[in-house]
Amino acid sequence: SMLSPRGIKRAAFFIYAGAIAIMAILPLLGHNAKGATRWLEVGGFSLQPSEFMKPALIVLVGWMFAEGQKGEGVPGVSIAFVLYGVAVALLLIQPDVGQTILITIAFGAAFFVAGVPWRWIAGLLAAATTGLIGVYFAFGHVASRVHKFLSPDKADTRQIDSAQEAIAAGGLFGRGPGEGVMKRHVPDLHTDFIYSVAAEEYGLFFSLALIALFGVLVTRGLYKAMKLSDPFEQIAAAGLFVLVGQ
Repeated sequence: SMLSPRGIKRAAFFIYAGAIAIMAILPLLGHNAKGATRWLEVGGFSLQPSEFMKPALIVLVGWMFAEGQKGEGVPGVSIAFVLYGVAVALLLIQPDVGQTILITIAFGAAFFVAGVPWRWIAGLLAAATTGLIGVYFAFGHVASRVHKFLSPDKADTRQIDSAQEAIAAGGLFGRGPGEGVMKRHVPDLHTDFIYSVAAEEYGLFFSLALIALFGVLVTRGLYKAMKLSDPFEQIAAAGLFVLVGQ
């Protein structure tokens, strides 16, 4: 927020390049957990380079889409798709299908805001649908999650059940900060299931307020983005707010 648009572009380029370089060596040096190699151990800390790559990618594709609008010979749209394709390829190698879907949605939002022809958008939707079907057949854990969602009575839903129990135990006002009990049985409570911890300790009203806060933030951010006159700022801001909203 303290950088000029030019400074933001430069920072995004170096962050993206650095994150992509680290993601490329993850298969060799990365830390494997739960069947995926997404983290790099650095000084006792786990670093997930894809988290740095995501916002940098959206800024860069916003820049490229804006350059493409100028019609000055810069193949901005093509470069944007290359940047996106490289990121997706490295994510699927890990594999990290969730992150792939997140950046695809944000990329699609930036693509839409850039004002490209509808036939291109239809093509992107068709490609995304084909990709989802391919991912379903290529990765067993993805197919397993789909089956659990469609037939929860026939699958092991311990993780979801534990989170639901924690949410229900919080009641309207919660047990109090740090007083959660059910959270001890919730897997990945500091990441994927952090919402259930907040619900148990602070209650339903706080949980709904938290969801509403994100909704207001994203809605107002997109509204402000549409008011911007510079194409780069408009596309990048819209893509980033969609990323936050996910």
